[in-house]
Amino acid sequence: MKKICYFVFTILFSCLLINCVNAQCTNDEISLLKKEADKIKVTYKHLGAVEVEGGLLEYNHFTLTFNKLTTDFNIKDDFGNLLDRDFNSNYITFESDTGTYKYYIISKKCDIILSTINVTLPRFNIYSLDPLCEGISGNDFALCGKYFEHEVSYEYFEKKINDYKRNTDNNKSDEKTAENINISYYLNYLYSYIKEKYVYFIFTFAFILIFFAFIIFIRRKKNRGVLK
Repeated sequence: MKKICYFVFTILFSCLLINCVNAQCTNDEISLLKKEADKIKVTYKHLGAVEVEGGLLEYNHFTLTFNKLTTDFNIKDDFGNLLDRDFNSNYITFESDTGTYKYYIISKKCDIILSTINVTLPRFNIYSLDPLCEGISGNDFALCGKYFEHEVSYEYFEKKINDYKRNTDNNKSDEKTAENINISYYLNYLYSYIKEKYVYFIFTFAFILIFFAFIIFIRRKKNRGVLK
């Protein structure tokens, strides 16, 4: 019996403690804060080639920005570390590397997590800088795109891009051949039609010449009458 009473007392005490911690925040306030937290937008910008120790260049660096932060919001990373921020501004900007991260929007007033934001910074595709990719859009050939999720060997990349170029050249050749065939077809059709109807064309052309000649003759005759 004593154990049961002790267990119930512990639960009640814990609930009271939790209520005391969050006593300053009503459910309506928390609901409004969550709506504000949902407005937070995350953007990233690739920093290009970044020189690191030893003079080497790395391409996996980004700036990560959280926008539309209110003064009540803090952000923690997946390790429980608070991100530094200037409360005079409504954003946080910092550098990060390629990878997937989880961030938590914390209310300072209520001391609770309002929302969780998952961020994936893409893997830069070093082959996009290769001369073999010159003039090739990443939308048409993924291995020449700025970002590519998988790591492949250069031999694989070289084989795939050569296959792509060969297929593209063949398709262009086929398209040009088809275009020439279409032009030839229409020219032959036009020639056959004119050949078949040439008598009508001659009569029509002759009629038009005679008609205009007659009109010119009538006008000249009228002009002579006026001069007399």
